[in-house]
Amino acid sequence: MTFVAVQALTGRVVFCTGHRPDKLGGYATSYLGHSPKRANTLRYIYETLQRNRPTLLIVGMAQGWDQWVAAAASDAGIPFEAFVPFVNQPKPSPLGAQLDYRKLLGKAAKVVQCWIGAPATFSLPQLYQRRNEQMVDAGEVGWACWDGSPGGTANCINYAVVCGKPIVRYTP
Repeated sequence: MTFVAVQALTGRVVFCTGHRPDKLGGYATSYLGHSPKRANTLRYIYETLQRNRPTLLIVGMAQGWDQWVAAAASDAGIPFEAFVPFVNQPKPSPLGAQLDYRKLLGKAAKVVQCWIGAPATFSLPQLYQRRNEQMVDAGEVGWACWDGSPGGTANCINYAVVCGKPIVRYTP
């Protein structure tokens, strides 16, 4: 795999992929939560965006890394596009997470619905992978929070590697 220095984010269109909160310190209700892993990840996101100022972030809007990057981008005045796999995708729980999701969608420079049609014709993993592929195709460089485990983040990174896209990797 091709991993590159953090400076690769500066002035670039960056697609973002990463873990859900269960791998990043849990689903705490407060923004920083009680987990050092979560707090360190959030600190890394904010500091990296402040130092590198990408032109645009492309975010898949899953809970965890995706939404944390979107929130940090909004706070830093960096535009982001929300790539959602399909209309009415499964709503996060609890209600507070649903409100956070809708609030972030409202801050996006653009919301891209990656699949039009009945999602019942495809499995959820297929729809999420389609979203991932569209994010990679639209970006120049990837920014991934990945611990090396299999799953959606690994699938997105593997697709990016096949496409020859460099990845900036953060390991939580």
